[in-house]
Amino acid sequence: MELITGADGRALFGEVLIGEYDLTVTHPQFKDRSLQVTVPEAGVSVEVMVDPKSGTVLVLVLGPGGAPVGGARVVLEPRG
Repeated sequence: MELITGADGRALFGEVLIGEYDLTVTHPQFKDRSLQVTVPEAGVSVEVMVDPKSGTVLVLVLGPGGAPVGGARVVLEPRG
């Protein structure tokens, strides 16, 4: 699956099956970025935002209806 971000910088993949995926973002003006994304069981959504300038990764976990989920365990580890 491949998308181009809109003017707001967002890309939305719909109906992605549960599992693990490698996500790669490319743009001619920036260094490529890759990360592993896990799509959990139905009813939970996860938004990931990476800011390479500051080195931050923002993760937002939402439950059914879009309500934020407090207490979710989020782990970021180097691959390999």
